[in-house]
Order: sequence, then C-alpha cells, then structure tokens
Amino acid sequence: MKLRSAAVFCASFLVVLAIVIGVSARRADSYTFTAIDVPGATVTVVSGINDRGEVVGWYRTGSSGDPDSADHGFLLAHGHFTTIDVPGSRGTVAEGINNRGEIVGYYFDQAAAQRGFLLLRGVFTTIECGAFTEPRGINDRGDIVGRLENHGFLFSKGKCTTIDFPGASFSSAFGVNNAGQVVGFYSDATGRHGFLLVHGAFTTIDPPQSVATEAIGINDHDDIVGSYEGSGGHHGFVFSNGQFTNVDVSFPGAFFTNIFGINNSGEIAGEYDLTFERGFPPHGFVATP
Repeated sequence: MKLRSAAVFCASFLVVLAIVIGVSARRADSYTFTAIDVPGATVTVVSGINDRGEVVGWYRTGSSGDPDSADHGFLLAHGHFTTIDVPGSRGTVAEGINNRGEIVGYYFDQAAAQRGFLLLRGVFTTIECGAFTEPRGINDRGDIVGRLENHGFLFSKGKCTTIDFPGASFSSAFGVNNAGQVVGFYSDATGRHGFLLVHGAFTTIDPPQSVATEAIGINDHDDIVGSYEGSGGHHGFVFSNGQFTNVDVSFPGAFFTNIFGINNSGEIAGEYDLTFERGFPPHGFVATP
C-alpha cells in the first residue's frame, strides 16, 4: 500500500434557518445484537457499516496508559478482520465505509499531527483540510464529511467546505447519505444538539428529555442514528418517520450505548460499555432489526 497527498482548501458554507423537531419517544427491543471484538484487543469500536454488512472501526491491544499501545483501524468483512494502518503512522482510526468499499478515517503521523485519509483498493490518500482533519463518513459519490477543529466539513470534488451551525461555538459533521444530506452535532449556550443539513437548511435533532445529543449516521431512507444523554444514562437512538426509538444494547451489564452507523437495511453499528461511568474498554456491536 502506498501513500500520496492531496491538498485541499476550505471555503464558507451556506447556513439557513434551524428548526427544532419535537416528537415522542418509544422503546424498541426488536433487534438482534452481535458483539464485535477484534481478537486480542482490549478495546474495539465499530464506527461504520455499509449495505453489504461490512463494518469498519478501530481497536487497541494495550492499555490506555501503555506508551507502546497504538490504535489500529480494521475492516470486518465475511467474518474476517483486516487491520488498517496508514504506513508510517503512530495510530490509525477507521470511521466510515461506503458501498464501493472506500474507507475514511484519520491517523497520527510521526510528529503526532492528525490527518485524514481515504483508502481505496489498498491505496491511501491523505485528506487534509487544515490542522486536525478528522473524516467521519463517506457516501457512494465519494463525498466525505467530518470535523476540522471546531468546524464540520464537507470534502467533495477536491474541495473542502466548512459546515457551521448558525450561532454555534462548535460544529462537527459525521454522516452523509447519497442525497447529500448531512448529520452531526453542535454546541451552543443551551448545550449539545444533533443536526440535519439538507440543501443548506439546518434542522435540530433532539430526542425528548435529552440533555446532550449527537446525530452520527444517516441512510438513504433518511433514517438517522446517534446517541444522547438522558434519564437513566447514555442511550442510542434511531430517528425515523418523525419518531425517535431508543436502542440500547441488550447484553447483560451494558450501560452506555453509542450508535455510529446505519445502512439501508436498517442494520446499526456502534459501541457499548459495561461500566456505569463511560470509560474503557468499550466493545463494538452490530444490531439487525
């Protein structure tokens, strides 16, 4: 595998009126959960899933305080794990995968600088919109979204465009579908909220009784997934047809659930913790409706 650089530039992004959604929440237990743990890993996080059921994420084999420990990306396809490491990097994290098998994520170079990458057919391309470039999602057209310091970004056709929720002190984009709809979250004086961006117009995504929301993934049916802080802890959610559904991992002792991706079959992917307070080691999962 070889590495080649692609320099891109940032531009402003059109922002329009934000609209708050208010709907009722309901619970669902109609998912079959499968734990995903890379063999020998102390930490496994599943961060993306495509329509073939291929998942990507990252893992760690040492403890968080181990100076020799490093993060590694992975692809799980047809029951087989493949490690993803950008050549020469000090750590690699895979975040998203599309139906063409293109994988995005970020890595740390030998100077500990964080850079984004695109992986296609064994070839890594650096995606660099500026300092702290963190690609999170990719659609089948090759549009990439992610975080750039305190801003979200869209990388499309060689151009990087910032995404900022109006009036927010922080914005991050996480998922994009084939219609170009983008989800993410922002922070302002009232707290942390999810958002949906369609044709330049922002919509706030907040489950009822949420005190902090992150919208992370979206499929081509406009189903949105993410997580929120609310009554009883940290919950995953699916937002579909105007209604929120709590989706919490059903493994014994699981407390935290984060949902990071959803495909067009409704399969969801993410992580869960077996601790009352969020912390390592998390485990990955895939849930099938």
